[in-house]
Amino acid sequence: MKELLCLGLDERRTIGILGPSGIGKTTIARILHNQISYGFELSIFMKFKPSYARPTSSDDHDVKLLLEQQFLSQLLNQEDFKIPHLGAAQNFLKNKKVLLVLDGVDQLLGPGTRTIITTQNKKLLKASEIKHIYKVNFPPFDEAFRILCMNAFGQNLPYDGFKDLATEVTILAVMGSHFQGMSKQEWKRELPRLRIRLDGEIRSILKFSYDALDEEDKDLFLHIACFFNDEGINHLFEDTLRHKFSDVWQGIRVLVQRSLISNHKHFPMHNLLIQLGREIVRNQSIYEPGKRQFLVDAKDICEVLTDNTGSRSVIGIKFDFSTIKNDQNISERAFEEMPSLQFLSFHCGYVNPEFLVTIKLYYSKLKNCGKEFKDRDILAFKCLITTKLVVGCCLYVFEQPLRYLKLMTLHYSAGLKRIPDLSTATNLYDLNLNGCSSLLELPSIGNGTNPHYLGLSGCSSLVKLPSSIGNATNLQQLSVDGCSSLVELPSSIGNIISLQQLFLNGCKGMVELPNSIGNLTNMYNLNLFGCSSLVGLPSSIGDATNLS
Repeated sequence: MKELLCLGLDERRTIGILGPSGIGKTTIARILHNQISYGFELSIFMKFKPSYARPTSSDDHDVKLLLEQQFLSQLLNQEDFKIPHLGAAQNFLKNKKVLLVLDGVDQLLGPGTRTIITTQNKKLLKASEIKHIYKVNFPPFDEAFRILCMNAFGQNLPYDGFKDLATEVTILAVMGSHFQGMSKQEWKRELPRLRIRLDGEIRSILKFSYDALDEEDKDLFLHIACFFNDEGINHLFEDTLRHKFSDVWQGIRVLVQRSLISNHKHFPMHNLLIQLGREIVRNQSIYEPGKRQFLVDAKDICEVLTDNTGSRSVIGIKFDFSTIKNDQNISERAFEEMPSLQFLSFHCGYVNPEFLVTIKLYYSKLKNCGKEFKDRDILAFKCLITTKLVVGCCLYVFEQPLRYLKLMTLHYSAGLKRIPDLSTATNLYDLNLNGCSSLLELPSIGNGTNPHYLGLSGCSSLVKLPSSIGNATNLQQLSVDGCSSLVELPSSIGNIISLQQLFLNGCKGMVELPNSIGNLTNMYNLNLFGCSSLVGLPSSIGDATNLS
């Protein structure tokens, strides 16, 4: 804030205050205006509202004329002030030191303006060549908790017995003033409603940001808020949505510029904005959840799946099956009325695996994944899984062809001994088995020529790699470091001409490398640290000319 104050005192500089709606940009701008206005002959704090809309004419001249009229009208305190031509304001202010604060700008103002601008649109600041930008972020949890307590209790900490309630309210991002004067019982009665609805004042502020988007960017915002936020923004995200959006990354850039998501790859959207997105979808059909675009509330999903009330409007379901009661009966035809369904994410449950794209099981208690698992064992598996399986969840999926599978992560499943045949997973891009210390063998890779990454680090029980690994001709990184029982590499490894990094450090049992390793002319990183049984290198190693 001190840096911002110093910048504000220099009338030669234009300052941008950037951040999402409701974050406090206006408050900061008012404080700055009040503290530095003494240094100017004239000062004006001009707040833009939806009523300050762009004229129906697309002529930029009309926009600038309207802006000048509004500016002079407020400065001279004369309503409906009219000017005959552009430049009237400039003539009026000639040779005067003026401080102009423009709050809530969402349109370009033209070059040369010396102002303090608050906006949520980063692109606007860049287009105006404003270099001095003060970014206002959502407060961290501790600060948000303190702010809520100050508003609700008039002190930095909650009253006795209110700590858990205040913590949940902070997570839900409700304004503390909403609870001012309420009893503990009233807080409890209010929470169920707030779990699915934003505080009214916050909603109206954030909704303005959403409404400024075009229809495709609105749709992308809803996809992230309702389904993809905790999956992260990565190449799989783009690949999953490229059929639906004309340019996924351009849409992401727009949302970042509008301060609706961050650049953070994991969990890019703030909880407030997630709540907004889910509330917008809920309002698509308040009393008939089966007619909404996304289903994320457990109660609503149970209703739709039990009563078979889905519709073609539903494109995504994100559900934790552990919330289903034991006596809950899901209709066998539950999905028949949802032909547009594209995205499924189940924490625990069962689903046809034919179109599985991603499987994630971290730190699971799995022991074997193979055809010996029968349908009768499905219920038992629910007790074994300790973390979520994205887009699918029951282990019987491994009995099925996985031809659409792109990512499989089972890392640190310490009891896992076997995984299924992946020969049908021809689209597999990333296979992560790091830390599976009980893994005895790797199945045939078969025709799976697409993997770019194979992680076997810490698979200390693994004795050998299958010769079919040579079919993975697009593999770029192979990590078998810490595989202390691994004795040798198959000679077929020389077929993996795309391989760039090979990590063998800590492979204490490895005696020699195959002569074919010299074929790996694209390899620049070969790590053999800790290969204490290795007696020498093949003469062909000299052919791997990219090794550093």
